[in-house]
Amino acid sequence: MSDQDEFDLEFDDLDDFGDDFITMTVKELVLVVYDASGSMRENGTSGQPKYKEAELATNGFVNRLQQSRAAASFSIAVAIFSDDVSEVLAPISVADLPDEEPVQLPRPKGNTNLDAGLEWAEEVAQKYMEETDEMDSDKKKVAIVILSDGKVNRGQDPTERGKRLANMYTVGAGAFGQAAEDTLKELVTSPDLFKKDPTPDDLRNLLERSSRIALRQ
Repeated sequence: MSDQDEFDLEFDDLDDFGDDFITMTVKELVLVVYDASGSMRENGTSGQPKYKEAELATNGFVNRLQQSRAAASFSIAVAIFSDDVSEVLAPISVADLPDEEPVQLPRPKGNTNLDAGLEWAEEVAQKYMEETDEMDSDKKKVAIVILSDGKVNRGQDPTERGKRLANMYTVGAGAFGQAAEDTLKELVTSPDLFKKDPTPDDLRNLLERSSRIALRQ
């Protein structure tokens, strides 16, 4: 199976792996980190503001998780970054989320401090992996999805912190120069985990892909 074939799989395909797959003792936290700088008010590929496309995609992803038999295996957290980072949704089990639109993103403003978003992801991921419960830490996974136009104009160089993070996906939203695109490409774990100018469906599929890969590891 090619990477593209895996990308195109429907999330419902989780059910095709049978009870042994669904009951495997893997817990995953999906960290979604969105650019909330002023440029995200611009319209995206669907004609809606880019931050609204992100909100729509995230809630679609959550809804699909909630309907899966593997729902109890997933937790999600969401943060936004502009001049600094703000947590929109603290880590929570998907099973405990409300059924409709649990993620609401504020109207974007300010600059782009991508490193602040990565710092939040690093701290939350580390805390999650170190928490002790009935699961062994080597059976817990973290996936990180970053959406930004990549035009970093505040904070530290994000690529230094990005080198310490694994299982990372980046999404380039909107028109941005080669330097900005290169920054986002440098953060990903492998080149195919960068997506440029996604539709809301593309973004939702990327979020779903991050979960499928973690469960199959």
